[in-house]
Amino acid sequence: MSRAVILSCPMCGSAVALAGTIDNHSKEELRTKAKAHLAGHSLDESKAALRKHEVVAEAEEVIVSEANFDRLPTAEWRPPAETWLPDAVTATRATDRSQPVVTQD
Repeated sequence: MSRAVILSCPMCGSAVALAGTIDNHSKEELRTKAKAHLAGHSLDESKAALRKHEVVAEAEEVIVSEANFDRLPTAEWRPPAETWLPDAVTATRATDRSQPVVTQD
């Protein structure tokens, strides 16, 4: 089993996965990843800052099998139609994120 941190864009629904646990990545690293993606949305500075913090606040840690880890969008942000994410990720958006989502393989 592998762990990954999923970042999702509130603007377009694109997602990217970073290997490891949420504790392996600094808030600044997550913000930088979000900021780079949000630059393509042509937001003014204050809206971009809000969205960047929203992306980081909603980051989710997942545990997936090695086979499914390879399906995650780890190389770049991918739009929803081209992205595999565990079903549990979208189901937990409004729930407690203090524990990683464990997927059923």
